[in-house]
Order: sequence, then C-alpha cells, then structure tokens
Amino acid sequence: MDMQRDRLDQTCHEDLLACDLRALRHLQRGIDGSLVAAPWNNYIKVWVRDNLQIAYSLFVAGEWDFASEITSAINGICLKHRWKIDYRLRDGRPSSWGEMFQAIHSVYDIYGNEFPYPWGHLQNDAIGLILLTNGTIGSKIPSLVTPEVMNYLSILPEYLHKMQYWLEDFGTWEEGPYAQLPSDLSCIVGMMVAGQSLGVPYSEEALENGIAQRLSLGHRFSQSREVDLSNLQLYWPLGATDDESIILAIERELVRDHGVIRYHGDSYEISDDGMAMEWPLGFYWLGLSWYMLGDRDKAAYYLERGDSLRLPDGSIPEGYRHVCRDWKLEWAPCPHTPLGWPHGLSIALRSLLGLIPLHPAKVIGSPLINLAT
Repeated sequence: MDMQRDRLDQTCHEDLLACDLRALRHLQRGIDGSLVAAPWNNYIKVWVRDNLQIAYSLFVAGEWDFASEITSAINGICLKHRWKIDYRLRDGRPSSWGEMFQAIHSVYDIYGNEFPYPWGHLQNDAIGLILLTNGTIGSKIPSLVTPEVMNYLSILPEYLHKMQYWLEDFGTWEEGPYAQLPSDLSCIVGMMVAGQSLGVPYSEEALENGIAQRLSLGHRFSQSREVDLSNLQLYWPLGATDDESIILAIERELVRDHGVIRYHGDSYEISDDGMAMEWPLGFYWLGLSWYMLGDRDKAAYYLERGDSLRLPDGSIPEGYRHVCRDWKLEWAPCPHTPLGWPHGLSIALRSLLGLIPLHPAKVIGSPLINLAT
C-alpha cells in the first residue's frame, strides 16, 4: 500500500509540475519570450521582477532552457533602454521625482515599451535581480551573457551606486517611496553574485552604503513597517540571512487561511469587509524560505498549503478576497489568474524537495551570503 501511495503522490506532483509549466507557457506573450504577469487586463504587462523570480526558480529546478529564454528576453528589453542607464551614470540620482522617467523602468508592454508610471522607474530590487539571475544562470550557460549583455551588466553596479540604491524606492509592491530592506539586499547580493560568477565590477563603497542601510533597519522592512511578506526575499532567492526571526514574524503576523497578507493595513484588492487580500504565493515563498533554512518538514507543509488553494484547473490566483454575494460573504479568487510568480515558486520548491523527476546534476541551491550582522 505504501508503494502504491508513493506512486500516486509522485503522479500528483508530476501533474502539478506540468500544470505549472503549462501556466507559464500560457503567459509567454511578451517580446522574445518574456512573461506577462497574468492574462487579465492591466496584468498583461511584463514585470522585470516577476520574470526573473520565475527564471531563477526554473533554473534551480533544472529547467535551464526555459530559464535562459526568459532571462534573455528581459536582457533584450533592458538593452533597448540602455540609454537611460548611461544618462544616470552621467547625472546621478534625479533631484526630483518628476525626473524619474529618466531612470530604468521595471514594467513594459508586450513589445518592450515602458509604461509611464512614476513608481515604475525606481524599483531597485528588480535591478538587483537582473544581476543575481544573470550571474547565477550565466555561470552555467555562458551563451546567455553575450558581449553586449556583459557590457550592460558591467555598468549596472555603478548605475545602482549613482542612483543611491540604499535610499528610497518603490520596491516589490510598487509603493512608497521609502528605504526598504528587500530592495537594499537585492542590490547588494546581486552585485556580489554577478561579481563572483561573471567578474562584474562593483565598488566597496557601493556595498558599504547598502550594508549600512541594512544595519540601520535591522529586521524591519522599513522604518515605518516592521513585518512585510516581501522580506522573504532575504531567504529566497537572495540567501542573505539564516536568521529565523524574520520568517517567524511573518508567520505570526501575516499567515491566514487562504494565503499570506502582504502587511497589516494593505488596501490592494481589499475584501468587501475591509480585510486584506490573502496571497497563496506566500505559502510557496514560506516553503522555499524554510527550505533555505534547512527545515524540509516546514517546506513540505507550506507546499501542501499552497497546493490546497489551487483552482480546479490547477491554476494559482494572485489572491483570495472576501466578496459579498447574495448578501453573504464568501471567499473568491481575484481575477488575476493564473499569476505566474507562484507557479514558478511551486516548481522550485517541489523540485528542491525531490518530489518531481529532475536532472540531478543541474539542480543547484542558492548559497547563503550571510549579511545578518
């Protein structure tokens, strides 16, 4: 009976892997194979962050070709707007928010053209992910880092330095601006990984300024907010700390039945009863974070919780909201479905736990770069 159950479990995980890959291929509608966030109205856009989080997860899971394809597409978009990097290298951080359009953007249409939202021009965590993902994947797939790509990667650390990345930005949730821990560490780790694996140059001064900001924040997301779901970036994919206090605070404060809320007081896609939307993505992210900390049991627990929130077709919605129908409140998925990001995290977590067949030689882990002190 145990062998039969194991075979059924294996089949189930393989089916979910196929579902995840199918969902991501369905989202591959952007230029050169880039992914839109979700197939719904204002989400039919190419976010640099989402694409590279997914590419990194696919690479760790052994899906090297797909990961390289996505990363190459994002590199192509950034090269199209390379002049903005050169502009800021010359003039430094804009003196007013009205000039932020001259900085590199993080959101594009399916043809690689910028969306003119002011908050899109200063998301430093996405720039750090460009360095991290190219450094990680390019070290194993040298063809990804062409001379043209290497040229632009080589100036990104100086761009971040000139933009004073340790100061305010709009970050993962595209809110603010304020100085925030995940953006700061994304830039630090991105520069270090690209430097170690590809020889991308960066200055010690650029690192020291970011580390000083990290120390000033401690475990806080920002000066005004202590606990935030995006702090899980410190574990995955950054591997920047092995301190459990951040993940424990997120579990204590933000975990709900239908996912994880982003932070207290979140008003994005708010429920009809005023409650914050609950993100299934958070369960997969918690699972990967616990895996990075060496707790496979908790990683498997959160994988199961995430899978339990899939829709009948296997897709993962951005979140669940309390909506009023026929004078009664009920839980319903928001229309941004499937959201690509959690499908990528699901693939990485399932593969690292050994639940789906892989090419073992291709599976890597993200080594901790301990910046906890």
